[in-house]
Amino acid sequence: FSSIVKTKGLRLSLDKKQKLREELKRVKERSRTIIEQKNAEKEAKKERRRENLKRAEENRKKSEIVQV
Repeated sequence: FSSIVKTKGLRLSLDKKQKLREELKRVKERSRTIIEQKNAEKEAKKERRRENLKRAEENRKKSEIVQV
């Protein structure tokens, strides 16, 4: 074990750390916007489905009244 040379490890310069942080922030923000967009699309689909079901129910009632 005495022959193993110990190093202090890799140290990033301040500029590199800041660039890395900025890149991480951009990635997280992009990820967040994509997730929000998907959720909005999902909610829009749910709303559209509800409206279609409501319209179908109203049409069914109208046709029921006409046939009687």
